[in-house]
Amino acid sequence: MRNRNAPDFIEGMADHMELVDAIFSVIHNRLHAVADTVMEKIKARFSEYPAVQRWNSVFTGMSIITNRLTKEHVDSKAGKFYDILTSAGLHDTAHLDTSKLGYTFRYPPGTIIAICASSIKHGVRIWKGFDRICLVHFIRYRLLKHYDPDSVDIGTPKLDSFLEMMDPEFVQNEERNLRQE
Repeated sequence: MRNRNAPDFIEGMADHMELVDAIFSVIHNRLHAVADTVMEKIKARFSEYPAVQRWNSVFTGMSIITNRLTKEHVDSKAGKFYDILTSAGLHDTAHLDTSKLGYTFRYPPGTIIAICASSIKHGVRIWKGFDRICLVHFIRYRLLKHYDPDSVDIGTPKLDSFLEMMDPEFVQNEERNLRQE
C-alpha cells in the first residue's frame, strides 16, 4: 500500500466495498464481526499509511482479474472462509464452473458470488464479449490468526445447509437458462 495512487483507488472503490461488506455481514455475521475487529487492529498498527486508513472493508485483500479465462482451481492459500467474487465489465456472457458442486452459474456483469475458494474448485471457462473484470475480496487466514488467534476456527457455514436452502425451482430455471445460452 505504498503506492501514491492507492488511497485514490480505494476511495473510488468505497461504494462497491460497502456493498460487498453488507452482503458478507448477512452471509457470515460472526466472521464479519471478527474481521471488522481485526481490521481495526490493522489500522491502528499501520496508522501512518493513508491507504490502510481509507480501506473500508473487513476483507484484508482484493485481487483484480481482467480479460482472461481461469482454469478450475482451489485457492490453496485461502482460509476456510468465503471469498466474494464480483463480475464487472462489458462482456455478454461468462460462466463460473464449480466441479465439486456440479453446477455452472451464469456470471454476467453485476453478479456477486460468495464461494469458499479454498474448498470448492472453481473457474471461468466461458467468456464472450468485451472487457471482463473480476474483483475478488478475501480474508487472509494468517492475519486473522495473528490478530485474533481464537477466531481461526470460525470457518464457513456448512455447504450442505446452503444447498438444502436453495430453491429447487430456481436451480432448475438456472440449468434451463444455461442450456439455452
